[in-house]
Amino acid sequence: MTDTPATHASDCATHNMPAEAAGPCDCKFAGPFVVDFETTSTDATLIDSIVDRYLALIGKMGPSELRLELRMDLTAWHLNGAPLDLEKLEAATDFTLAHDVQGINHHIERDGRDPTLAYQAGIFVPKCDLRQAEETEA
Repeated sequence: MTDTPATHASDCATHNMPAEAAGPCDCKFAGPFVVDFETTSTDATLIDSIVDRYLALIGKMGPSELRLELRMDLTAWHLNGAPLDLEKLEAATDFTLAHDVQGINHHIERDGRDPTLAYQAGIFVPKCDLRQAEETEA
């Protein structure tokens, strides 16, 4: 599969589009993907708190590349197709916190495609996934 939208439509196994399909495929698998990092100050504060708690849990404190990486991972995941219940995650048990933060860090896409492909494919779903919480309430 190529990453150019013009040829992606005919190669997109996700949509099972025939080779003669007209127009480019607009699915998130087509790449390149522009990642949104423009979060609210409330969400940024929650993400900082979650990352700080996670780093304390694993025994790493202070400013580091890991802290920045985790903040970026959680922000990208939350804003680009797989919203998190950040308040629930901040208050979660150590196990749930570690599961979600480490799982996102491990499964996030960093190659110019949608960062949440693992979520969309059902490979990894955080315990504090906002959509699952909303489905449970409905």
